[in-house]
Amino acid sequence: MAPRIAHRLALAVLVAAAAWLAGAAPAQAARPAAGAEAGVLDLGSRGPAVRGLQRELRERGLRVGVDGVFGRGTRRAVARLQRRLGLRVNGRVDRPLLWWMGLSVCGLPGPTSARGGPRDELRLGAYGPRVCVLQRALRRSGARLALDGGYGPRTEAAVRRAQRRVGLPATGVADDRLLARLRAGKRATPGGRASRPSGSVLFVGASGPRVRRVQEALRRRGYRLAVDGAYGPRTRLAVARLQRRLGLRVNGAVDARLLRRLAASRPHRLAVFPVQGPHSFIDDFGAPRHQGPHQGNDIIAVRGAPVVAVADGAIEQMTRVERGLGGIWIRLRADAGTAYYYAHLSSIAPGLVPGTRVAAGQRIGAVGRTGDARGGVHHLHFEIHPRGGRRVINPYAALRAVDPAAAV
Repeated sequence: MAPRIAHRLALAVLVAAAAWLAGAAPAQAARPAAGAEAGVLDLGSRGPAVRGLQRELRERGLRVGVDGVFGRGTRRAVARLQRRLGLRVNGRVDRPLLWWMGLSVCGLPGPTSARGGPRDELRLGAYGPRVCVLQRALRRSGARLALDGGYGPRTEAAVRRAQRRVGLPATGVADDRLLARLRAGKRATPGGRASRPSGSVLFVGASGPRVRRVQEALRRRGYRLAVDGAYGPRTRLAVARLQRRLGLRVNGAVDARLLRRLAASRPHRLAVFPVQGPHSFIDDFGAPRHQGPHQGNDIIAVRGAPVVAVADGAIEQMTRVERGLGGIWIRLRADAGTAYYYAHLSSIAPGLVPGTRVAAGQRIGAVGRTGDARGGVHHLHFEIHPRGGRRVINPYAALRAVDPAAAV
């Protein structure tokens, strides 16, 4: 009996060892790549965040089903977008990319990047679940801001107002004391939802020339919808996506402020596109940034791609050494009076000095990532200043007019 028992024990040990080895290899292969952020969307992910991602991919002309399941088709579409933007191509979507696309990161798991001090406070540049909790509390107290999980300038401003209201120093940095006092307070607005959103000028059911002008402006920004003068569900969806991208309160209705923003986006004539070679861009004007709302459009391109003058004119200001947020930058004053600002350059063409005349299409610099873009993707930050003043307008329509195929 003893030899038989010993034989059975040996077989059991061998079977257990084989099972352990068989399970160990797949577990090792499934482990995420080193440095990957917790909360990425990848094969097998599912839910509202995936569905929103798929809709945005379709809006950018990428063929993918909208089923809320991250399958191989979605992964291929993400890889094509990453290749188009000059990012690392791995077919996975992390929170920074999702946020950059104008989507909320509240549905993604993973730790919050607090960017805080000794008490792990929330401040500009943070994103994640704790930011979503804070934004919900601010919205319940009456603040108007997007629930996107990103701590941008609008969230900071709402925090300052809330801190003053509850008797805390108005630092714009949120801590547990503020959250506790917000939770202890009452709603600033009564319950119930009106058929017409508060402060709205145009909303579902409206019709007429103003609706048509809004639809035309939305189409210039790349949204696909009919220009029929009727404010229906598709117009409401396009408005909501634009509000999310601009960091505004998302309700799908147009107020006077958004009407002004849309009017400011009328095409402005450019002789040529400012970047030569492969490139892409989106309408990120007004999007939250650590220094405030984005004042231009970022044009993604490879390092060193030629940057050219978009009109005949003269170099008004420039710096060949990194200075300020723009790093190496040029301000070009066109003969018609409009000023164009080029930032984050890697270099400026030899021979250029303030006062030098340039022609449309002449090379004036090269794409880089200097200034506050250091460590990010290589791109050109491009602004338009009508009549050469401080006021800026959204350059997206002008860029799209001279190169519609590059818009994503």
